[in-house]
Amino acid sequence: MHFPLGTPLENIIDWTRHQISSLTNVCPNGLEVNIKPFKPLRSHPQNRFMHEVFANIVRFYNETGFIPDSLPKWVMNTDALKIYFKAKFGVIETARLSRSEMVEFIDNIQRLMVEQSAGEYEILNPDDLRYGDWTEKR
Repeated sequence: MHFPLGTPLENIIDWTRHQISSLTNVCPNGLEVNIKPFKPLRSHPQNRFMHEVFANIVRFYNETGFIPDSLPKWVMNTDALKIYFKAKFGVIETARLSRSEMVEFIDNIQRLMVEQSAGEYEILNPDDLRYGDWTEKR
């Protein structure tokens, strides 16, 4: 359950009391309750922008022949690039990244491309492409 900031504590307690009481009789092994801070996950516009970055890298390869980290040519497609960059930057699932983690992931990809191409790779700016809530709740 997610309770937005400012939700009165009494409301949270009432809701959780209701949920727990409805489960106590049907769970023979007990319940496990986890409470943790809410982290808004990456947005759909961010995900679309990430895929546009991968497409931009492929276009850059087709125009210049540049391949990051001297990867084999077969990696130069959007699906393989996503797998490669996730492994390179230690990302297990982009769907589980927070919005700020997604910004960092894409920034790292583009920064690497600029560094390795000696400044030839042109960074895509999500604001120029109208990707909605790209920086919302960063």
